[in-house]
Amino acid sequence: MKNKITPLSFLAIIFFLSCSSVFEENEITSFSFFKNSKIQEEVEVIDQKGKYIITKITDGNNLVFEFKKVYETDINILDSGSIESVIFEIEPQINNFSINDSSLKTINAFYKLKCGTCDDKGSIPIILGNITGIKNNSDSWYVDIDVNVEFEFDSLKNIKLSEVFYIKK
Repeated sequence: MKNKITPLSFLAIIFFLSCSSVFEENEITSFSFFKNSKIQEEVEVIDQKGKYIITKITDGNNLVFEFKKVYETDINILDSGSIESVIFEIEPQINNFSINDSSLKTINAFYKLKCGTCDDKGSIPIILGNITGIKNNSDSWYVDIDVNVEFEFDSLKNIKLSEVFYIKK
């Protein structure tokens, strides 16, 4: 049985691509981690398609890492501006970690994309790839992220980076 692309799925793919291909020269990227934090998950029914996971960074006992890319709004483009992020958490007493595939659930790894005029569809659990980290000192970690995010309609987005994450106070 072949997968058939319906008009609705085609529009969804075009929508995703329009949000993910915003002008990169107008982006602000941050690599941060938060002490005494945790990722809180709430499930909300947003529409008739089902439930979406809403995530927040709140007070807790872990280290929460956040890669965030903010694309600035261009007043000449209707659907410009978006925020893309990856978050995950680890226990504070460890000095290095290497997590892959199904184990990514244990560190609450999530991806989120919020476009300028699109509805917030929540966070997508990351279950494919690798995230590794080495503690440099109490204020910084060196982190490698190479993950694939699965969207509806069998589309994947690869996120790959190697950066130093600094404490956010």
